[in-house]
Amino acid sequence: SSSSSSSSSSSSNSLSPSSSSSSGAAHHIPTIDLALLRGPAASCDDPKMAEELRHVRTALLEHGFLYLRLSTALSPDLCADAFLLSRRLFALPSQVKQSFAYDPVRNAGYVSLLQESLGGMHVPDAKPDFKEAWNFENVFHQGEETAQRHRACLPHDDSLLENATLANATVLDLQAQCRAASLEVMRAIGLALGLTDDYFASSHNQHDNTGTTLRFLHYPATP
Repeated sequence: SSSSSSSSSSSSNSLSPSSSSSSGAAHHIPTIDLALLRGPAASCDDPKMAEELRHVRTALLEHGFLYLRLSTALSPDLCADAFLLSRRLFALPSQVKQSFAYDPVRNAGYVSLLQESLGGMHVPDAKPDFKEAWNFENVFHQGEETAQRHRACLPHDDSLLENATLANATVLDLQAQCRAASLEVMRAIGLALGLTDDYFASSHNQHDNTGTTLRFLHYPATP
């Protein structure tokens, strides 16, 4: 994963560049254009949306993966701000980062190198991940309470982030835009599988503790 959760694909609409599996066979994972999937369920009558839903179904049933084109869902300026903030956060001195150490109750804060493993507690012998992470709380409404909670996860000193207030606003805006895009994806998956458009999306109500988390990831270069 990239440093921020806001990366987007630049592949063609129907197929991505091929990649080889261990057996040598080339696989073409469809790239889904989120802009073609927006609108109420009645829009399924639209030929372009119907075709894109077929791509979604193919991706899910034949590959288990899909690429998303999010150029119309996430602001390019916001993505640039998020990547910049991510780089600044992970470049902070270790002592500063540890002062915002991960809190499992809130599922928020800084996760240090080798602190997590892919298998987690379920695979005791799993090798730890050579990555850092910065989690932000599962709060999606942009109110004062949200802003205060995010400030608790970020340095307040402008000398560390240049503009701590802007950093907080960037997290809030990115969280909101990513959440809106994820709900559109879940609605599309429901329709593509012949279910209702809210089959998956309804389980991610912004007022419930769904476990949905925005996090920045950093994989340092290895020797």
